[in-house]
Amino acid sequence: ASHPTETSSSPRVECSSCDPDALGVTELRNAWARKRHDPVLARYAQLAEPIDAELVEEEERELPDA
Repeated sequence: ASHPTETSSSPRVECSSCDPDALGVTELRNAWARKRHDPVLARYAQLAEPIDAELVEEEERELPDA
């Protein structure tokens, strides 16, 4: 599974699985931020990127309404 970096500010591709077209990972990070709180993914999300309760509240405030 891809696990994109936090930002895509690097001029080179950090992970070819996460960024196969070299266009950046911002959209992938936004998708992960939306999906990580789904109960179906809860166990995986906690392993892949442990959730800090304070950051969860901050992420939820920053997510655009979809």
